[in-house]
Amino acid sequence: MSLSRLVNWRFLNWVFCVTSLVMLMAVAGCHSTSLRSQNPDDEEEELEFKTEKIADHVGIGGLSPQIIEGVGLVVNLDGTGGAPAPSMYREMLLKDMQQHEVANPNTVLESPNTSLVLVRAVIPPAIQVGDRFDVEVLVPESANATSLAGGHLLACSLAEQASVPGRRLKGHEYGKAEGPVMVSTGEGDESSQTSGMKRGKVLGGGVYRGGVLKKDRSLELYLRSDYQSVRNSKRIADRIGRRFHSFERGLKKPLAKATTDLHVQLLVHPSYKNNYMRYIQVIRHIALTETSVEEHARLERLQKSLLIPAKASESALDLEAIGSEAAVNVLKTGLKSPSEEVRFYSADALAYMSYLSNADSNMMRLAAIELAAATERQEAFRVFALAGMSVIHEGEVNELLRDLMNEYNTPKDNTPDATVPSTPAPIQLVSAEASAKPEAQAAVAPIQHGAEVRYGAFRALWTLDKNDPFIHGEVIGDNQFKLHVLQTTGEPMIHMTRSRLAEIVVFGADQQLQTPVALSAGRHIVIAASAGSSNIVVSRFEPGKPDQQRVVSLLVADVIHAVGELGGTYPDVAQMLTQAKRQANLPGRLELDALPQAGRIFYRPLPGNPQDRGAETQVGRRDASPNIFPQLSEPSTLDKIQARPSITEEDDAEDNGDTEGSAKKKKGNRKNSRQRDEEPGLATTENISEEPTDEEGEEDSEDAGPKEKKPGFFGRVFRNPLKRSAPTQSEPEVQSEPEVETR
Repeated sequence: MSLSRLVNWRFLNWVFCVTSLVMLMAVAGCHSTSLRSQNPDDEEEELEFKTEKIADHVGIGGLSPQIIEGVGLVVNLDGTGGAPAPSMYREMLLKDMQQHEVANPNTVLESPNTSLVLVRAVIPPAIQVGDRFDVEVLVPESANATSLAGGHLLACSLAEQASVPGRRLKGHEYGKAEGPVMVSTGEGDESSQTSGMKRGKVLGGGVYRGGVLKKDRSLELYLRSDYQSVRNSKRIADRIGRRFHSFERGLKKPLAKATTDLHVQLLVHPSYKNNYMRYIQVIRHIALTETSVEEHARLERLQKSLLIPAKASESALDLEAIGSEAAVNVLKTGLKSPSEEVRFYSADALAYMSYLSNADSNMMRLAAIELAAATERQEAFRVFALAGMSVIHEGEVNELLRDLMNEYNTPKDNTPDATVPSTPAPIQLVSAEASAKPEAQAAVAPIQHGAEVRYGAFRALWTLDKNDPFIHGEVIGDNQFKLHVLQTTGEPMIHMTRSRLAEIVVFGADQQLQTPVALSAGRHIVIAASAGSSNIVVSRFEPGKPDQQRVVSLLVADVIHAVGELGGTYPDVAQMLTQAKRQANLPGRLELDALPQAGRIFYRPLPGNPQDRGAETQVGRRDASPNIFPQLSEPSTLDKIQARPSITEEDDAEDNGDTEGSAKKKKGNRKNSRQRDEEPGLATTENISEEPTDEEGEEDSEDAGPKEKKPGFFGRVFRNPLKRSAPTQSEPEVQSEPEVETR
């Protein structure tokens, strides 16, 4: 055989082998394809898993509360004050008084009408300079005061504090505090009130100053160790900036800024100012690396999953994170779903996209109507529905919220064309507590707006438009508190608050006190009227001062005005209204903090039989309520902070030589220090979405031991006899996204 023929034969043999191999691989590929799951849901889950999101690479920081403290002086006490014994607190207060050039500071402290107090506040995340917060005050053991009732806290500075043996070190000033001290609303027996007379609260008495730099508290993103680089931090910041930005002097300004290879500073978009936890949820759902083709494919999958009730919550958040016109159109289809759960989540996401240029008014109107229906019919959705309505700047939203403050006895059809009866008839009312129970849920029921719906709607409208003429109130006294008198229908109701805002809302402007009347407002103001009288006499008697008197009508609003004119404070009016309720002088209900809450249970209807309950799911978490609706719990905010002991606990342990307590304190400090060394102020995605490991639980139990939760100060002092207390809740735990749990 010649050499050329041999080469040709080998070449042909090689071509045959290669061709055979290719055919075998093709056949194997076909068999492999045939073995894949034919379930479209499984395929969707597999594709969704491949979507790389910001949550995969970052943890959230800036969510831990910041404690600031100071020493202040409460004045206007009626002989219940006293001279404080020599202590470092007295030295701190004297130094502060000397800096403000107070004449004869020692004489002031010796007066029986003044008292030294410890002032403490918790600064929430995402607070802005100028925002207000609550302040707690406490008479220390070294002071001789017996009651803070009727007192007024003079202006004092609040700063971060650190304890060293024998003294306290003061950090930067972050706030100022001043205002009337609310010790009790007047409810409870005498012994329980007496036990709380040495502690109090100044509602909204603190103003955030932002430290030396006068900066807002921002949220932070921390890159995980395996993803830390300057390139990655900038890529995350750029991706967030494309979705969320503001305008400054006509120029687009991204709301995320990469500062280091592991840190991204995050500013809160104005639409999420009153619900920063949702802002975090949306940030975590933003796709990090996704082409336009991949986004289009994901939108098609989301259009299907949005219509599945069990997947609606996550799908709506994904669409809100995309924020495009196509995402808005997908959410529009959710508004037409027969499932109220799908309609709610679609409307909720659309509400926070109302600022986008592609959001038309009609779409926002439909979303607002759906949120109003969810507020009425599903207590599990209520807090988020009201928060969503508070960011939709459409005129019809104001009307919807006003309607929610009324009561009707005709079922409202859950359609965009639903109208409210012009002449509502009397209805059988139910309490806010009863309407909040799961068994009270119904597909179609009379619109019985309890206190929670009515006041929640008021708070949402106040957040949306403080100048709305329907709710626009007036300041009573020397900037003491606000009074809102509303022209509403339904059962008369008066609502008071014990957090953030000193305000009284009167639902039903024609409410009159029932005679005879014999009430007191504070120590010096008396309200009296004989049986059958058409007027009420409001008098102020104070030793050493001329008597004052006002004669007004029986209208509740007129009586509150008169008390304010005579120098009455918000705690004084709260005491008067509580007494009036006890003595049956009020024509309707008196409510205290009737706020909707997160973390309630929704029972998903069974397919084909909506009247029967199916799986249950928790809507949000109890510790993740929107900012405008503070979480209600038995322990006070400061009682739940475990970051470090209170200033009184530290000093008592040192002064009494409590070596065991000191050892426990040091052990706790070592543990906190160890946590700060790992990642300061960081809540990672693990502890956002997962439960602690067994190892972590063992360490906690070894350090702290089993602890029984005791009612905090404000749970004891501000007990409300008119409604049951909110259930004791677990320690706040950061979670960025609500979990859907089915049973």
